[in-house]
Formats: sequence, structure tokens, C-alpha cells
Amino acid sequence: MAAEAGHQPGPQRLAAMRGQQHAQVHTLLARLERLHLSDEERCYAATHARRYLRVLHAVEACLQLRPGAQALLDVAPHLLTDLLATEFPLITNTVGAPWVARAPRPHGGEHLNFDLNQAHNIEGWEGFQRHDIVVMGEILEHLHASPRMVLGCVRRWIAPGGFLILQTPNAARLWARLTLLRGINPFEMPREGQDPGHMHEFTLQELLDLARYHALEIVSITCEDDFTPQDVAPWRLALRRAVARPVRLWRESFTLVLRKPMNAVDPVLRSRRLGLHIDRYELAGDALRVAGWAADLHEATPARSLELMMDGVALPCALQLMHREDVAAKYHSAALAESGFVLSARVPTDFHASRVSVRCTDCFGDMLEVALP
Repeated sequence: MAAEAGHQPGPQRLAAMRGQQHAQVHTLLARLERLHLSDEERCYAATHARRYLRVLHAVEACLQLRPGAQALLDVAPHLLTDLLATEFPLITNTVGAPWVARAPRPHGGEHLNFDLNQAHNIEGWEGFQRHDIVVMGEILEHLHASPRMVLGCVRRWIAPGGFLILQTPNAARLWARLTLLRGINPFEMPREGQDPGHMHEFTLQELLDLARYHALEIVSITCEDDFTPQDVAPWRLALRRAVARPVRLWRESFTLVLRKPMNAVDPVLRSRRLGLHIDRYELAGDALRVAGWAADLHEATPARSLELMMDGVALPCALQLMHREDVAAKYHSAALAESGFVLSARVPTDFHASRVSVRCTDCFGDMLEVALP
């Protein structure tokens, strides 16, 4: 993929492309109808069908650049999620508010309950799997959290060399400019209720600055008229598109395909999944024994990636598992009865002058470290 070319297709080719797109939109809407849409959802689908098509085409292009891809993540799942899950042979995970898929995901997938507005600081970032492709379509403009922080959190869910497909409306679209010239604000005020609407729309330069800040490589940039609002007369919509056609940055919406570098390093954060407790330690000569328990409390499973640290350096140690009925009773999970541990290691004579701790790493690479009492 390359950035959108500057030249325009000829009239005949343009007409053929429009005809092909119209047929694809019709097919896509027919597929969505199988989900038994409400009237509101049917209107939304018709409005965003062209945008959905652009995402599907972008995913196809990413798969060509990343053969062997296995997992895709849809941020804030909606109707598009079901299309992605059935269109591509990928595990389709989702993240956002509590959500239940309407149709089975043929290749599996799981959902992470997480409010992206909680990503306003790094302590709120949630660990999740690393994905070959992450789709974030028309989400960023709805959040009141800093877009830098939100994308920093999302970036950790992309595997090195993987892609982020990012879509937002174009704040500088021609119709918004003309509306503002008339003294009318083209951007609505925040709404009442749970959906406040658009908090901030983006210009291309803002999106490029965000990509650069997070060291995401730009694979392609598209700016097109991808919305078909159902409350706008067809002749008026055609006029808008015709007037905006000559200048790319006059059109309505952006689709950016960004790539995370293969050598990218993600920050290691304090795990929000783990529980780690040290009950006691014993020192006999140079032999140190530390006893406690460690568990992944989200999965209700014992944690096994334990290390004994001295001044930030891992010590060679032996792990012995212990039975802990008290932990199982506290967290109401029989599996946690196997979460006890004893770590044994040899330590230098200046042991008491050093910082000694137990470190546990969760399945997403985040850590929890507890110093010896």
C-alpha cells in the first residue's frame, strides 16, 4: 500500500468504480440485515456502509503485507465486528464496553471490558493480547481522554510489525468550513446521556502528529466521502461530494493505515491482573527462602512466572509449589488453592544492604513486584 495518489481517475473508470462500490455496498447491507437490525441500526449501517467497505479493503491489504496473521482486534465493537469476524480467517477479539456478538465468531475471539477513557493516564492502561491488525473505526473522536494516551494504550495491543487501521471524520471537510463561514458551528455540543457524541474531530496534521509521537509508520492515507447520512437528500449529498472532489482535504473522513515497527519496545507497566503476596522469608547463612502466593485474578489461575530479584537483577532460584486453601476461599476459586510458592536462592553476604523482591509477570508482559517485608 502507498499513500493516496494525487491524480484522479478518468470519467469512465470513475463511473465503473462507483458502480462497483454501489454493488458492494448493497451486498454488505444485505449481510448486515441477517443480524436482525433495529431501525436505528439499519440507518447507521446505511450511513457507514462505504466506511465499512474501506475497512474491509484495508484489512485485505494488511494481510497481503503480513502473511501468517492470526489475530485481529476491533476497538469498541459494533456492526463492523460481525463483518470482520466472518470475512477473514482470523481470531477476532474486541475491547470496549460490555458486548455480546450477535453471530458466532467462526475463528474464535474474546472480549476485554475496558473503558478507553480510563486510558487518560498510563496507570489505567490495560494489558491485552498482541494483534496483527487493530481496527479503530470512528472511535477516537468520541473520547474525552487524551488521544495521545488512548493511542499509547492501543499501540500495546499491536504486535511488532502489525497494523492499526484508524478512521475519524475530517474536521476540516469543506461542508464544515462553509457552515462555519455562515456563523454556524458544524460540531454539535456534547449530548446528554451515555453517548456524548463527538468530543473532538481531527485534522490530518493532528493525526500525523499522533502517529509520529507513537513512532507508527504511515502505510497509507485516504480521505474520502465515506458517509451517506440518511437525513440528507440524495441531490444535496451528490452536490457535496462533487464540490469536495477536486481537493482531497475537503472530503469527509480519513482512513489511515499505520504500522508498528518490528523493533518497537512497549513500556512494561504494573499488572492490573495479578495478585502477589509475600507471607514470610527465612535466611539461614546464604540460603534465602521466600514463601507467599501469586495468581492471575482475572483468569482465577495460579501465576507461574515468578522471579526473585536483587537490586533489579534476577537471582537463580528454585520454585516449589504450595497448597493454599486460604487463597482459594478468599477469591472463591478452587484453582487458586495451587497458587502458593516457595522460592529458594543463594544470596551474598551483604543481603540486608540490597533491595530484594519477588516479581511476577502476567500473560501480556506486565509485572507486579513486591519487596520482602
